Amino acid sequence: GTVTADPVNSDGTLTCADGGAVIRYTLDGSDPRYSDSAKDYVPDTPLTAEEGCQIRAYATEEGKYPSPVAAG
Repeated sequence: GTVTADPVNSDGTLTCADGGAVIRYTLDGSDPRYSDSAKDYVPDTPLTAEEGCQIRAYATEEGKYPSPVAAG
């Protein structure tokens, strides 16, 4: 099977080349696959990570494997 594209761009913004993908993210550095603080990303929403933490995200799309967790 195919893997969903990585959702974090080099400038730290979230987008996914796979148009039907859902991006889940955290702002506290926790793993968005398992964290209670994970949220669905709404396009064009500015995100700011907590001090000392990174934005972490992954993308999922029906019929594909989830992307790896990426940080930005």
